[in-house]
Amino acid sequence: MAESCFVHLAADLLREGYSVRFQAKGASMYPTIDDGEEIVVEPVAPSAVKVGDVLLYRAQRRIIAHRVVQMARTEGRGRNYSFILQGDALDSCDAPVEASQILGRVTCVQRGGRTVELERCVPTRVSGVRLCAVRLRWAIGSQLSGFANFLRIGPAPYSGRR
Repeated sequence: MAESCFVHLAADLLREGYSVRFQAKGASMYPTIDDGEEIVVEPVAPSAVKVGDVLLYRAQRRIIAHRVVQMARTEGRGRNYSFILQGDALDSCDAPVEASQILGRVTCVQRGGRTVELERCVPTRVSGVRLCAVRLRWAIGSQLSGFANFLRIGPAPYSGRR
């Protein structure tokens, strides 16, 4: 219940032109935003969104902050947009997001007592390589910790005696 109240309050404040600051949950945007870091979200018009922006959007009863990887104008009257977003640490994109679901743009992250401004950046080969390296390091770390656990609970080490 408290989470849905927060979603409504944040959406109302952003719609009225206020910025909101709150603690992010989850690791889908790692390394850009880590679990537990505070993010600042400012209102944004759908027409001002660019590929590379990190947007906060409403998905059912929750809100999600992911990066815009593709956008398109939808058919019909007016300037309607549709966005494809993806978490930096995820392999797949989210379902298409309509302009009406967009709440705001993440502008900065509070990390270790300092403010880190998020630049609008289109993921490049270099950042893709960096992200692959992070994923590989995580995967290797997971495997090594599993191997270390195996060594701790495995058979007794060979003592040299038969």
